[in-house]
Amino acid sequence: MGAVIGRSTGRRDSVSVFADPSMRSSSGASDTRTCRVCKKQFTVDENHPRACRFHPGPWMGAENSKHYGIGAKDSDFRSGVSYFHDCCDAESPDAPGCTLGPHVSYDD
Repeated sequence: MGAVIGRSTGRRDSVSVFADPSMRSSSGASDTRTCRVCKKQFTVDENHPRACRFHPGPWMGAENSKHYGIGAKDSDFRSGVSYFHDCCDAESPDAPGCTLGPHVSYDD
């Protein structure tokens, strides 16, 4: 197993699924699989080390004063809680992943 390259914090190990000949169907055609990380459909033939885009950190919330830092002025943030991806601070739940790796199927 190799580590995922990018901004990964080591919370996910990648598995090389595209080089395993047992993953191919007996007819030689590629099977369509679902990635357990990004939930997208992929074929073994089209999988590569940068095929899956994901966030290795959790989606979380923090009080704005903690999220934006102690030195922030009151006018720099609103009171309450901010939600963000812990790995890259993206503030949208639909933000594209900040880390790339190979797809990993549920069959692995």
